[in-house]
Amino acid sequence: MIKIHWRGVLFFTALSIGAWQGFANTIPIQQWMTDGLLHTAWVRTKANGHSIQPLPWTSTSLIARVSIPRLNVDQVVLANSNDGLGHFALQHLSNSTLPGEQGNSVMTVPSSEFYSFLSELRDGDMLIVESLRSGRTHYQVAEIRIVGKTDITSLQPTSNRRLTLVSCYQCNNDSSEWRYVVIAEGVDKS
Repeated sequence: MIKIHWRGVLFFTALSIGAWQGFANTIPIQQWMTDGLLHTAWVRTKANGHSIQPLPWTSTSLIARVSIPRLNVDQVVLANSNDGLGHFALQHLSNSTLPGEQGNSVMTVPSSEFYSFLSELRDGDMLIVESLRSGRTHYQVAEIRIVGKTDITSLQPTSNRRLTLVSCYQCNNDSSEWRYVVIAEGVDKS
């Protein structure tokens, strides 16, 4: 009896479809493969208790995971992502508070993820941040706004626990004049 390895079949199928449709359409395949590598690295990070580099040649480290139960979303958060992985995952803004800690933790969301989950968030949605340093922290979406790209009021430090997600808005190119901002406030979850 022949045993079928479904992961291999899926990988080969995705690769074949990408080749068939041309290079310009391989970003979903790259996204799928990168998601797998990032989530595997997060599992290893949690098991080891220290951050694991998702790929050996990157300087990026994993610092947290964000889950949105209503949307069935699970995203890892990268720090120091200047090696191209930032197109595939949330990035922590280095001069903001670390995820899960007191203050305003700011994360940039790649435009591809804007269309997959950020634009689907609604007031009252719950977000769960899991970090090595702070454990699990719950946030609730309190405000969604569209601001000019030079408006940094949402990025300012706060005394309360806050999570701010920022992406371009009307993302037709990197010079978009608008930003989509989701502000979630920390809530006690017993």
